[in-house]
Amino acid sequence: MLLIVLSTGVIRSQSSAEYLNNFQTIFINSFEKNLFHLSGNPALINVKPEDEVLSIKSSLSNVNGSFKPFSYPGEDRSYSLIATGEKRIDSNQCFSGFFGFSKLERKNWNWFFNRDYHSDNPFLLGDSTYGGSRINGIVLNAAYANRLSENMRVGLSLNYKVDEGLKTVSPRPTSQHRDITVNAGVFYKINQQTDIGLSAGFSDLNEEIDYREDEGALTQETILLKFKGYDFPNIFRKKVETRYSFTNDYNITGMLNYTLSNFRTTFIFHSGFLKNTIKDDALDPQSVGFWKDDYDELKISSHYTTELVNFALAIHYSNQSGWAKFPPTQTLIYERKNTATNFTGGIEHYFNSDNAVGIEAGVTFLSYKENDHYSAVNASASPYELFVRAGGKIHSGLYFTLFPGCEYLKKTLKDSFLSQSSQSSYFSNFRQLDVLYKLTDYSLYKIFLLTEITNVFDGSLFVYSDYTLVKPLSTSSFGKSYRNYFELILDYRININ
Repeated sequence: MLLIVLSTGVIRSQSSAEYLNNFQTIFINSFEKNLFHLSGNPALINVKPEDEVLSIKSSLSNVNGSFKPFSYPGEDRSYSLIATGEKRIDSNQCFSGFFGFSKLERKNWNWFFNRDYHSDNPFLLGDSTYGGSRINGIVLNAAYANRLSENMRVGLSLNYKVDEGLKTVSPRPTSQHRDITVNAGVFYKINQQTDIGLSAGFSDLNEEIDYREDEGALTQETILLKFKGYDFPNIFRKKVETRYSFTNDYNITGMLNYTLSNFRTTFIFHSGFLKNTIKDDALDPQSVGFWKDDYDELKISSHYTTELVNFALAIHYSNQSGWAKFPPTQTLIYERKNTATNFTGGIEHYFNSDNAVGIEAGVTFLSYKENDHYSAVNASASPYELFVRAGGKIHSGLYFTLFPGCEYLKKTLKDSFLSQSSQSSYFSNFRQLDVLYKLTDYSLYKIFLLTEITNVFDGSLFVYSDYTLVKPLSTSSFGKSYRNYFELILDYRININ
């Protein structure tokens, strides 16, 4: 059975190597498509005759191991199947879209049942049972771009997703989600050297979690846990509860690109904020939580290309600042701020048009700071990550092209701080691991391979796989634990022009 990933953006039709090779600076062949990949501006969708394709894509991914925050499942397994199409309507207009199915299985999971448990939102809901859950979903995407003049293009994209979740052990709560994302953009070519782009996005995300009496376990007590932070959850012995979550996200993205002969520099700025309101009780919903998150990103990349060598440098800065309050008392209960600054340099050498090797290396400086006022837990850290990636492009025979690669990353803490006082067993025995995970050194090892096979029933087959192993410092709180990541993608494409 073919099973594979579901993307939330528009599928690109050029070689998958540009987006599955794990590199930031090298092995990028289509500049215009890469701008769309980086900025998400739908005005940059430009379907050429050779890009008019239909594709069937399936994926399988699996994550397991005990090196994780407490609130994460012991194992995550996802499947998806997606059909994609890109078509030129005429010389100025083009359309792209996809439709797909996804399934997510979470196993060995303590307490929690929120789909987006990893968002740093402190308002988590769960129950006292241990087990697994599954989420089945459908996603639909459509994007349209129009060239209004020789120098100007506009675009619009819509992403719609619905899914349903079920916890597979008593008390068997259910969940429903509906996600809508809209992006509109414009792209303008000022002159032969300079391009600019601007896009705006809006997302409306709804979640509903329902606890009802489990007829298969009438004598079993149901204990609900409502967290406002890491510790001191509100505990309710009740079998019926409904929680609503309403999230709105607003963002803008700006782009400036300058090209001069063999040199190219691109600036991309992304900024936005999201607001999340939590309400409990189906009959008379009352606000029990409010979460706001502001985020900013700046990406700068420069490339200098000669006949045989490509030199590249990338800088990426991101900042997230969030806070939560408890509406009934209008009390600030949680604050956190995360920043990351990444510098990456790469060099790629071409032997010919079909064969190349490359290496890139860099450093990322991170900063975490969170104040959980409700739980009396404060933590901060300033780690850095050193990494190196190496890979190549190998054309083998008439129909095979291989893109192998590997990566090594090491995270090291320069300094860290953790303050806690009078904690309950919920924190000291369990949720303390959510904090300690951020304060732990680790090493990452990754290998990956993309194979492109042409002339397969008049189309092309792309097979991508990777394996990642993450191991903490053996003297840390996680001891000799580890975390495995595996992904397999099969993508069949046929040109319809």
